[in-house]
Formats: sequence, C-alpha cells, structure tokens
Amino acid sequence: MDKIQDVRFVEMKESRFVKPFRMFYKQDGKEKAWDCVKAHDSVAILIYNMTRDVFVFVEQFRPAVYVDRMCREKSLTAESGDSWSENDGKLGLTLELCAGIMDKNMSPEDTAVAEVLEECGYKISSD
Repeated sequence: MDKIQDVRFVEMKESRFVKPFRMFYKQDGKEKAWDCVKAHDSVAILIYNMTRDVFVFVEQFRPAVYVDRMCREKSLTAESGDSWSENDGKLGLTLELCAGIMDKNMSPEDTAVAEVLEECGYKISSD
C-alpha cells in the first residue's frame, strides 16, 4: 500500500465528490470571505470487537494527507504542473473510523452495514 508512483498535479475544474465555492458575508459590519467545500453526506461507525476487547480502526491511504506531509517533510510543492519522483506512501496513511460517503441511494444504516463489510470484513445488521 505504500508504493506510490507517477505523482502529478493538475487543476481540478469539476468533481463528482466535492464542489468548492466562496461565501461572502458581513460580520460586525466588516466584509469577509470564506472558501468552502460542499461534499456528500457520510457515515462513520465506531466498531468494538467484544471478543478481542478492542476498538477496530481502518488504515487508509489519504491523498490529501500524503500531499501535505510530503510538502512539509520533503519541502516539495504541489502546484498544477508539478510532479514528484520521490514518493513515500507511508506518509499518507491514517488510522480512522470505518466510514463512507452516502452516494449509492441507501439509508445511512444500510450504508454503514455495507462499509463495515467492505472495509473491515465484519457482517453486521442495521438494527
């Protein structure tokens, strides 16, 4: 999971997952602006394995974490047109709750059941 190759950056004009927008507003009479991102609703599940007496977390590669850590630790830039030959995928690994976006026209409960099976291999019920 930690072998990352052919990293390159391009401008993103459209995405089916996020929609960036800028909000302008006044606060106490002062004009302000804030950059925002609209994203899918999601579910997160805290799993407790009673047999092992442990919480279960998922190790995932997260590109945004990877880019941030590579830029900080290796003094790289991530601008449109940049590419990297030096790649340490371990810098993008996170420990997190089992989770997923709600993009399949399913209820939150059914999405949670599907994500637990997909990410952790546990078959659970929604009740």
